[in-house]
Amino acid sequence: MNDELRRLVGFGVAAALGLTALVLAVPRLLGAAAGPEVEILTALKTAESKGLELDVGLAQPLTGRGRGFQRISVTVESEARALVTATLDFDGKVGETEVSSLGAERVPFVDRGDWEPEAGFAPRLVAVVKALEQRRAALERGELSKLCSGRADGGESAELAEWLRVKGRKVKVSRWLIRSERDDVLVTEEWRLSGTLPERPVDVSGARRLLLQVFSGGEFCFPEGLM
Repeated sequence: MNDELRRLVGFGVAAALGLTALVLAVPRLLGAAAGPEVEILTALKTAESKGLELDVGLAQPLTGRGRGFQRISVTVESEARALVTATLDFDGKVGETEVSSLGAERVPFVDRGDWEPEAGFAPRLVAVVKALEQRRAALERGELSKLCSGRADGGESAELAEWLRVKGRKVKVSRWLIRSERDDVLVTEEWRLSGTLPERPVDVSGARRLLLQVFSGGEFCFPEGLM
């Protein structure tokens, strides 16, 4: 290879590397020029288009399908922090349970080279589903002492006492319909209880309405009891 050909090849390689670097840098540069709002909105809409997958502490994530964020507002709090307020219209599933939710979300974002949600894309919805699942599992196991029911008797009622008499309890939830207001979360739960009583087998289903509220420390409680 003569010197002139080497120079041409070297020029071509350098140009290709420069073009690659430019292509990789352009989105970030455009985002910087337009402000963090564009990057944050892009991150939200990208996650929404792929289908939200939210970690609720179970073997399977809470996965969404369709719908998404509406009425989005971005408040830049500092060079590295921002807060998104939005309405999330969510349809999805976790395990065997269908989840439909409509309500407000406050999503903190941090700049880690790219703008990312600090604690997931739907922290309020995740906290609600975690509280509901913890309640379901506790009812099944009969371990209610760690639940926050907002009542001195732990949410004890005649119906709950009857449930706790059932041996080999299986508590399944086919659907949670969640309406998240500013202070309260209203949930319609469609459930099924199976097991045995000394006098008969049990296999019943129904629906109930639950109220959740955030108590001190950020924990969701059931102020009207567990059932």
